Amino acid sequence: MFKRNHEDALITKQRILDAANKVFIAKGFEKASLTDIARVAQVTRGAIYWHFENKNDIFVELLEAQAKSTNLRTTLYAAANPDSPDPMGLLRQWMCLMFDDNTELIVSPAIINICVTIMAADESDDARQRLVEFMKVRNMSLEAALRNAVARQQLPADLDVKIAATYLKAIIDGQFSLAYTLNNYFRRDYYLKMVDIALAHVKELRQLPQAAARPASAAVRSAAVRPAVCLAARSVSA
Repeated sequence: MFKRNHEDALITKQRILDAANKVFIAKGFEKASLTDIARVAQVTRGAIYWHFENKNDIFVELLEAQAKSTNLRTTLYAAANPDSPDPMGLLRQWMCLMFDDNTELIVSPAIINICVTIMAADESDDARQRLVEFMKVRNMSLEAALRNAVARQQLPADLDVKIAATYLKAIIDGQFSLAYTLNNYFRRDYYLKMVDIALAHVKELRQLPQAAARPASAAVRSAAVRPAVCLAARSVSA
């Protein structure tokens, strides 16, 4: 009996997610309501609240499902696995998947704008906390993949892993920024060239003698917030 109830709950949850996806596409995130989603899913609002805290929570769940279906998360995890024989090859595959045709949902300016809205919510908001966690896990997995590449002698032993990870994230963040600010302007062929160039030169980011770091100005920190937050949509890949 318990097993049947659990299966029914999973089916209901998937119906809600499928309905939310249709409603978000048809009406836009801001205009979509839980009532709309419940009507399309043919469930009550109570059923939605049983599975999700709010509309933001549903949206983050959709992003996570999208990342799983496009292998974003599994590819980065594979690169971070110490047993991986070719972490650099997997890193390239992961970076290329970021703007694959199958991930169009995540890279659209509308989706990025939703992520920015969620990150502006109260820190106690569950969806915001999940996006923040996505970013943290993505960052740790990327650094682990680079350490694997060092161990496999694909990168030099004195590589500055944190700087190298920041460098690769900057390539991706820049493309998100373009997609957001220039109304989805994007050239995949340009991006793939940048990925190859970045991976070819990441080995040059060696560790430097310790020096006092200059704190970023307020203007620089502000300019960096949006693309970094936007990458949370991709960070479900981590």
